[in-house]
Amino acid sequence: MHSVRDFNAYLEQSGDRLTLDPASADLLLMALLETKLAEMDAALEGRAGRGRGRGTRLHQIVRRYQKMTGGQSAAET
Repeated sequence: MHSVRDFNAYLEQSGDRLTLDPASADLLLMALLETKLAEMDAALEGRAGRGRGRGTRLHQIVRRYQKMTGGQSAAET
């Protein structure tokens, strides 16, 4: 299981300006990423990209979490 601190360290190491706030609902988001990554990705499919604009903050976080974990949530391992 990854923590907000782990994810923020990964984001910082990869030069990303995006971060999660451990004193906010981002804690719940992290729990959802750990258990529902595939479902979240499927729900966001096709909502961003060429001709659609930049993805929402949620979409960006899901994509970066997938990169960090190799696309697997804790529930899928």
